[in-house]
Amino acid sequence: MKIIRILQIVLLMELSLGILAGAQTVIASGPSLDPHLFLTLQDFEARKAFVQREPWAKAALDEVLREADGFPQDYLNRFGLIKVAAPEKAAQWAHRYVCPETGTHLEFHPPNHNICPDTGKDYQDWPISDAHYHYMHDMLSHDAMVLGFAYRMTGKEIYAQHAAEILKLYADKYKDYASS
Repeated sequence: MKIIRILQIVLLMELSLGILAGAQTVIASGPSLDPHLFLTLQDFEARKAFVQREPWAKAALDEVLREADGFPQDYLNRFGLIKVAAPEKAAQWAHRYVCPETGTHLEFHPPNHNICPDTGKDYQDWPISDAHYHYMHDMLSHDAMVLGFAYRMTGKEIYAQHAAEILKLYADKYKDYASS
């Protein structure tokens, strides 16, 4: 399983950096007019062709698509939610999400328990109480990126719809984060 995860990371890096051998971007005479952060539409087409030729790239893309297909259920399950929502607060630093007694990383148990695996204690005080929001933000931002890649690589609208849903959640909630 670690090998597949490593291949997935490599594929995402290669897709975002555009350095796959034999799939370099064609240099256009002018700037690209298609909206993009990582790659142009031409770049994605070149990557699709590469995935068709290279078995390891196909396996890595399959893993990306498996992850995209897990949204929203994986997010809901991990945080014990019944609907996808932007976290209610900005977050505390992830390095604060440790047992104050042993320094061991805490385990989040929905709906709001921060359990030390060494002592079994549940920590509810600030800043620990707000540190798990970091992981919620992290998962949603990762999911938005994976869903965007999945849409561009497959053309399946459901991936674009889910990515847009995440972005809209943050657009509606972001103004409230400054005060939290």
